[in-house]
Amino acid sequence: MHAMRFHSFGPDTKIFCDEIGTPVPVGAQVLVRQEGSSLNYIDLMIRAGGYPRLDADALPYCGGRDVAGRVEALGPEADPALLGAFVIGLPEIDRGSFADYIVMNPSELCVVPDAALTQVGAAGLGALPLVALTAWQGLHDHGRIVQGQRVLITGGSGGVGHLAIQIAKAAGAEVWALASDANQAMLSQMGADHALSYQDPEWDEGLPAFDMVLDLAGGATLARSLATLREGGRLVSAVAAPDEVAAKARGLAYAQFFIAQASGAQLAPIVELVGAGQLRVHISETYPLAELEAAQTRFKAGGLRGKLAISFD
Repeated sequence: MHAMRFHSFGPDTKIFCDEIGTPVPVGAQVLVRQEGSSLNYIDLMIRAGGYPRLDADALPYCGGRDVAGRVEALGPEADPALLGAFVIGLPEIDRGSFADYIVMNPSELCVVPDAALTQVGAAGLGALPLVALTAWQGLHDHGRIVQGQRVLITGGSGGVGHLAIQIAKAAGAEVWALASDANQAMLSQMGADHALSYQDPEWDEGLPAFDMVLDLAGGATLARSLATLREGGRLVSAVAAPDEVAAKARGLAYAQFFIAQASGAQLAPIVELVGAGQLRVHISETYPLAELEAAQTRFKAGGLRGKLAISFD
């Protein structure tokens, strides 16, 4: 099979299209033929050598965190019902999805209902796992979102942010979202009740007190958003650790940085929202797998709305 791998770490190291053996599923694993994937910021971090869980022993390395495709083979202990099923998932860091095939553990997978596949296709589903799990876990697991809460989502036009707006709305929250001037319309299209621009120097002035902030921007935006929370509110960041001293002084119930974890069980309600038309993935650009290096260069340049997809045609 073909696998897009880099043989050394560095921000601009070459990505090779290597011909390697197709992996064989063991135990309860399944073999998935890839039909869709996408780029995430962790892909750039890993390639540059900045991800602490990977060192030179992992080279050559095949990146990619998003899996979407059909199960073509089963391990001896795998569920027979999975054969031929369309699945999505987030693999652990020892395996990458920028290849024709990938083996997946059952706990990492979610079978996709026909309704969801019809709604967004393989390309949309391939752009979903990591960002959707980040949004879901940030809002539900860490933010403990409940109906009627007032929620601020920063970085609202990005891969995680545009899904977080929709997931928060599906949970019954009043959603305020922050992005650039150019992306105000997108925030509204994704369902935000109120759109804010970080280019307004006073964007955080005169706001109501929020029950939760999901920070997807970091830096000065993270620091300023802390002050918008009510006492007992929750600050959740997928980008950086909040200031503990400032959070304590504010009387927050929770202020933490988190990293999304693989969970097929949590992907199940996410694909249900997709099938019901309540969650859609915005794809700005699509590159074929063979042009992965160019795709990462484009991704690093920034300015994308939603996701940059990788096709396997």
